[in-house]
Amino acid sequence: MIAALAVRFAGTNRILNIVDYARVNDIEGLHRWAGNRLLLLPLVSVAIGVLSQRNPALAIPLIIVLVMAVMGMVMWIAAGSGKFSQT
Repeated sequence: MIAALAVRFAGTNRILNIVDYARVNDIEGLHRWAGNRLLLLPLVSVAIGVLSQRNPALAIPLIIVLVMAVMGMVMWIAAGSGKFSQT
């Protein structure tokens, strides 16, 4: 959650290494957009934790789901950063 908030309030600092900042017009807008999406990961983590607590047999498969969610989030941000780039 701290990382998501750090991205959300990064201003014009270049903190996302998956983004080509040379092509981005609105860096602050990109950071607000990406930070809001990154806030979904703590919610997914809490849900997975609750499910693992209730059914420990699901813990390992749910860890795999969490890793896939993180990878999906990175791809979503990388693909979505194009709407903030120059044409």
